[in-house]
Amino acid sequence: MDLTFLEGYFIPVIAGICFCIGYGLKQWKKIDNRWIPSLLMIIGIVLNIWIRSSISPEIILGGMVSALSSTGIHQVFKQMEELNKEKEG
Repeated sequence: MDLTFLEGYFIPVIAGICFCIGYGLKQWKKIDNRWIPSLLMIIGIVLNIWIRSSISPEIILGGMVSALSSTGIHQVFKQMEELNKEKEG
């Protein structure tokens, strides 16, 4: 399955904001991890509507793609950290 068409919808500012919010939510132990991607997706949509000052399917998709990519970025960092611990140990 080729998802490269989604690259055009990626907005780095939204991904960065969602990454930071997601990191904060992860540190806050009262929120179950399974809810974080959904919360970030909603935040990403709202941010993109605010940034673009309008609403359309493309704007909604851009917010969703950017927010969900931030969870992927977090997983990459987490796996790199685990590999470093294995090499040191």
